[in-house]
Amino acid sequence: MMPTPTPCHPLDPTLQPVTVIVVAAGRGTRFGGDLPKQYHPIGTQPLLAHTLNRLHDHPLIHTILPVIAPDGAELWQQILKPHLPGWTKMLPPVPGGAERQESVFKGLQVLSHSLSGQAWVAIHDGARPFPSRALLDRLFKARCQADAIIPAIVIQDTIKRIDETGIVTETLNRATLRRIQTPQLFRFGPLWHCHQEATRLGQTATDDAALLEHHQYPVLTVAGEESNLKVTRPEDLLRAQQLIRHTEDTMDACIGQGFDVHRFTPDRPLILGGVTIPHDQGLLGHSDADVLLHAVMDALLGAAGARDIGHHFPDRDPTYRGADSRTLLRTVYTIITHKGFAVVNVDATVICEAPRLAPHIQEMCQNIAQILHVTPDQINVKATTTERLGFTGRREGIAAQAVVMLRRTTTPANIG
Repeated sequence: MMPTPTPCHPLDPTLQPVTVIVVAAGRGTRFGGDLPKQYHPIGTQPLLAHTLNRLHDHPLIHTILPVIAPDGAELWQQILKPHLPGWTKMLPPVPGGAERQESVFKGLQVLSHSLSGQAWVAIHDGARPFPSRALLDRLFKARCQADAIIPAIVIQDTIKRIDETGIVTETLNRATLRRIQTPQLFRFGPLWHCHQEATRLGQTATDDAALLEHHQYPVLTVAGEESNLKVTRPEDLLRAQQLIRHTEDTMDACIGQGFDVHRFTPDRPLILGGVTIPHDQGLLGHSDADVLLHAVMDALLGAAGARDIGHHFPDRDPTYRGADSRTLLRTVYTIITHKGFAVVNVDATVICEAPRLAPHIQEMCQNIAQILHVTPDQINVKATTTERLGFTGRREGIAAQAVVMLRRTTTPANIG
């Protein structure tokens, strides 16, 4: 009797967390050379680092278990680990086996001590460095339809069967054929059971889905992607390097601008860029009225498409009364990083007749750089006057404007 899919929880059908086993124990015999293919550089990182980075960025992936060669600990430590600083989702790598199926089984053995049969596990080839956010989303959103979901590519070429002499014996119907990729997604219980049975009976398969097919579990396909290539031969590495260069060349860059004004008021300190500046007046505002940081925050939020500071820190909320704007800027930084952005640079101008700001600008730049996790030379703060024209010229207040550039480094940390 064919097994039926386990129903999804009615309150949480597609947002269950996923554990990923990344199989990276191969020797790369078809690839050639002394260095296994997963450690070859693509751009500035090893191939395997690109793979792990794509997986680590997805918010539904909460644990990643690398399976490496039995004697691969030194390569992992020397070549790969320096590219994985502070990765909280990564478990220590475990040694695999001589064949891929054995390596997956060893990874499942480790996970069997902590995962229930209802948990979700994905198996991914370490030599596939480009699983996109969209591909992962398609897999994860299909979980109510089957206990096994795999990405598949439509075949466009005519496919023929040949005999041992090279003579064509049959032309196959390509409409019913697919090329299969990873990651492949499974309920842990069925996957673990099928692997245990395969090990006991000495069965082998070219992918994990075939083991479930043998036990008559329905295996659902979703659309794969041509860019989700597997690096097997040297020419594949060249293509991967081209894809990385294309990604870098067309990397999303977003620009935002911010503007803010605060009037002078007595009996308040003047704070600009997180620096308390000697002056006979401060600025009026619900928070500490740091007009420079407010302009920077609005520019950051604008570049990330995340509304403005009035939305995130409304002046009707007593929580922000007298708030240190450096704390608010840290919150804004968290918002833009969760949306998958990093800061390229900030260029800001403070407009006032007095006080003189030049002695304090370096400290302002250092404060902003520290909060945004960039170097001070990526932050530029200028001061100017309006030649005594307008409200700033009349010394009624201070204005600031800022322009920032962000670059997208990851996929946004939200599904939708």
